Amino acid sequence: MIRTLASLRLTFISLTLLLTLMGVGIFLTLFPEYKNAVKAMNQTIIYQWFTTSWRVKPVLTAWFLMVCLSGALLFINTVFCSMTTQLSAALKIAKLRQWSFFIIHFMFLMVLTCHGITLISGHKQDNIRLFPGETHVFGDNYRIDILDVKFSDNPEFLTMDKKKQRQMMTRKNFHRKQNFAEISLFRDNRQLDLQKVFFLNPMKYNFLRITVTEFISKEINGRKTTGVNLVITRGFFTGFFFTVYALMIISMACFIAITWKPGTQDTHNDTPTIHSTIIKRN
Repeated sequence: MIRTLASLRLTFISLTLLLTLMGVGIFLTLFPEYKNAVKAMNQTIIYQWFTTSWRVKPVLTAWFLMVCLSGALLFINTVFCSMTTQLSAALKIAKLRQWSFFIIHFMFLMVLTCHGITLISGHKQDNIRLFPGETHVFGDNYRIDILDVKFSDNPEFLTMDKKKQRQMMTRKNFHRKQNFAEISLFRDNRQLDLQKVFFLNPMKYNFLRITVTEFISKEINGRKTTGVNLVITRGFFTGFFFTVYALMIISMACFIAITWKPGTQDTHNDTPTIHSTIIKRN
């Protein structure tokens, strides 16, 4: 049983399932109703979305459940592979190369775990469009007030479609430090914080993050007014998740640096490679 759960065959099956389901998801988004439903799913915590989605979008809900099950299968396979193959090799040979290969597997498991936790915990609200003088209430009696919005660059950026906007808003054309929203955070009518929130530089208060994702414009009382599109997230594992993700990338870079030998080919080299791993696992 353990050999089956740690086998390369199960790895291949779970990855094939995931890739196939990703293709099905892309196909579903070709239809406007499913495209909008996927956007709604991304704008909130998954477990909150799931409580209502199974009644209104059963096909999308079934697809998402299959994605979760395939991910869980890959997680189980990685756990048993890491414990029975990679860890035993690291303990037996006790070299940096073997340990770094095991660490990559371990960090991958941690990333999958963090993804799973974020599906069922925290708070998320997306696509919150606010203008100066407006407020938004959320969570446990939290409130944000938009005191001011400054956009000093070309105002035509605000009316472009998103694709053209991304192309035009380069470092040369978009000056991040000159464009911001002044946001005040309250809880139970008591001010907690006041910050200038820049693009890609969120307002942080304990586990709460308020991020400016877009500057927007509309006509109010006969004049063009600039506002912001916000994402509000609150999660106890957010910082830990980004740390683990960074460590996984670092571990992969270290493994490549350790095993990289350009222009040489040593047939007696005991460096763990994908090919040797496949042979051992089979």
